[in-house]
Amino acid sequence: MSKTDNRVDYEAHLQEHIDHTASNLKEADDYLDEHKGEITAGKNHVIEAKNDRRKESIEGFIASRLTTHNLTSTKNKQPLPILEEAALI
Repeated sequence: MSKTDNRVDYEAHLQEHIDHTASNLKEADDYLDEHKGEITAGKNHVIEAKNDRRKESIEGFIASRLTTHNLTSTKNKQPLPILEEAALI
């Protein structure tokens, strides 16, 4: 038996990933701000590199969600909602 195509669940799943990744990004940025003079340059570099990957992940999640939404909207002829999380990156 094949799985049903439930894009609503998929979009909710992508939004959870966006929210979680954005939260981790903010937490890491806050950590860097609070501990500027206390952490080594190497640790700072590692955290910043990880945040760069988080930003790329968020962009990918948003692109995937847009693709999924466009497929759904084409069928239902509904307008695409504004994506507030895009302002995070």
